[in-house]
Amino acid sequence: MKSLIKLILTISILLVTNCKAEEVDSEFCQKISLLLDDNPQAEIKNPSRQPNKIEAELVNNSHLELLNHTDYGTGILIVDIDNDGKEDLLVWNISGTGRSVAGEVYEYPISTNKQPGHFSLKFSLELGILYEPRFITINKSNYLLDTDSGDDEDLKISKINGSVNKQYQQQVICRNQTVVHAQTRCRHPACKTLSANIEQDADTNPFATVEWPHKYTAPAGISVYYPENGSQGDFDNTGQPTSIWRIGRTGYSYQFVNWGLLGLGKSMPEVKEIEAPLSDDSFNPRVLDGEQHNRLRRTLSEQSIILSAQLHRKIELPKQGQFFLFDSNNRTYWAWDFGEPPYGEEIHITYTNAKKSDYIGMVKVIRDVVTKPCKTDCIIELRN
Repeated sequence: MKSLIKLILTISILLVTNCKAEEVDSEFCQKISLLLDDNPQAEIKNPSRQPNKIEAELVNNSHLELLNHTDYGTGILIVDIDNDGKEDLLVWNISGTGRSVAGEVYEYPISTNKQPGHFSLKFSLELGILYEPRFITINKSNYLLDTDSGDDEDLKISKINGSVNKQYQQQVICRNQTVVHAQTRCRHPACKTLSANIEQDADTNPFATVEWPHKYTAPAGISVYYPENGSQGDFDNTGQPTSIWRIGRTGYSYQFVNWGLLGLGKSMPEVKEIEAPLSDDSFNPRVLDGEQHNRLRRTLSEQSIILSAQLHRKIELPKQGQFFLFDSNNRTYWAWDFGEPPYGEEIHITYTNAKKSDYIGMVKVIRDVVTKPCKTDCIIELRN
């Protein structure tokens, strides 16, 4: 009986402790969010600093491999990254098509002369996309800010933890999460279906994630507009489903985002080099020549007319806007956005069948970013 009572008390204490930890985490993430949103320069201390002249010369004389090449940027920071009370040397390099940021952390030798010091590698880590490393100090601890997309909508706040045997972990404390809502007055089943799709609660919600191939320019828009394997479906409701392919400049990894041609087929149509766009911004989007693409040409011509009438301005497809397809009540519908990039705020729904095309309605996408405690994949083992 005493053992049972002891077990119950132990479980109760653990439950209470976990609840308190959860509450603290939520409050902590909320505090960070408020500080970052309001006035970060006035409220948040940056614990990192640039090396002084002597420190920089020591690093240069050590010829660290990560600094031996430059694609988009390299740098050096001095920071107590693992909160052990000692400053570390952090070197970083932005490289590759994805502008990923690689980092290495070294024990920094204190030296008063200009002789090369012995830099001992503590660990390597990935520092997200595009941005040079950013740090903040809260409650006397240093935290790392980075993003896996180059967009602060998916910002994560991490703490580096060490151990006596020099094994290091990156613990993700908080993550930014995009919450998406649909807003519409349209009562058509297609509007209701699209609204439900927009508000789906999933990590892979294409209405929440942003496609951003270049990283150094504005986002293209929500990823639902850019299916890498084509927009699949019976786009004109004739019982002949196929794929609509977005084609950009030859050999470009993100040609489906920066596209200039549209074509039909089960696989991506072959394009003569003379037809392919030479760059991302010097080509007026159009449908490929050839009878096999006539269905698409007819559909876009009809929809240009109904959209121009509805929006009270000339719409010439596919020269303007971005689109995706979706199914509702056993029919396939088009979704168009004609706002300024990034696309994904005001979606116009159209429908085409063998006889005619119609305008269905409009759905607005309302996006909000909240900072929440990390729940999954929160521990990253750091290699050394």
